[in-house]
Amino acid sequence: MTLALCVVGCGESAHNWLDGLRGHIDDVTLFFASEHVEDARRYNDEFAGAGVFDSYEEAAADPRVEAMFFLTPHHIHRECALVAAGHGKHVLVEKPIARNLDEAREMVRAARDAGVVLAVAEPTRYMAAVDRCKELMAEGAIGDLRLVQVQDEHYSPTHDWRNDAELRGGGELVDGGIHYVDILINLGGLPETVYAVTPPRILESEGEDGVAVTVRLPGGAVGLLNVSAGTPSSKSDIWTQVTGTKGKLSFGQSETTLTLDTIDGSRAIDLGDTDDADVRTFKDFQAAIAEGRAPVMSGEEGLRDLAVVVGAYESLERHTEVPLPSVEIE
Repeated sequence: MTLALCVVGCGESAHNWLDGLRGHIDDVTLFFASEHVEDARRYNDEFAGAGVFDSYEEAAADPRVEAMFFLTPHHIHRECALVAAGHGKHVLVEKPIARNLDEAREMVRAARDAGVVLAVAEPTRYMAAVDRCKELMAEGAIGDLRLVQVQDEHYSPTHDWRNDAELRGGGELVDGGIHYVDILINLGGLPETVYAVTPPRILESEGEDGVAVTVRLPGGAVGLLNVSAGTPSSKSDIWTQVTGTKGKLSFGQSETTLTLDTIDGSRAIDLGDTDDADVRTFKDFQAAIAEGRAPVMSGEEGLRDLAVVVGAYESLERHTEVPLPSVEIE
């Protein structure tokens, strides 16, 4: 079944996504929408699209369009999703789902009331290394969970709207850091409490350029998250390590293996030949529409990720450990 999808926001992020999906979306009819219609025309030509729109409102109202992929600044995610759902269009929205929990809840309710799929484009939820790590944990490979550590350190000055904390919803944690929040709670469960501190800043943008977060996980385990876009290094340092009572599992950002290490020795576990996480993200959205089910990375899951970020920001303001904000949706 062919899906008619309008890509909204024809910037660098959209190009990266579409470039990675080449050869995997032959069953997708693409449309493009941008307030800069010349960008939409350029993308339409490059990716063999079926038409362009000069606004997402126009695209949402067009009966040819079945679903919309919003690669837009964070502050208009809510508005975009509500307009799309109001016209009965399925929604895939870039992470984070929204800037705050009220916006996210409204998006989830609107999709639910309209009977459409709402998914968050969060590729870390579809990483083969994370999936295999969860399987090994469930099999008892490392015993009972003690500690989940996730690190993302790199140097990446922001620009344009990302320099504005109001438009972004905060700083690095809500933006790039939410990828690693997702890994943390996917492996460790939804935290009960959150505590956060920030190091001295380097970048000039509004919002934090780095943050260290400690969470209390279900069952007494601890989660540690270190996110920084202001680490003055030529190389990114991105890794995950999960420690249990019998051993630990670890993997890097783009590795094809993960490592199981116990007191008896260490061995590499091949992840096999799997699709890229971006491809798996999109294919799950497409399948959820066809099968009438919730996607793996649903709006509710996006809200759970955002709750950890919101809790961290509250902790920064109060200088203390705080309970995780409610993830309930009325």
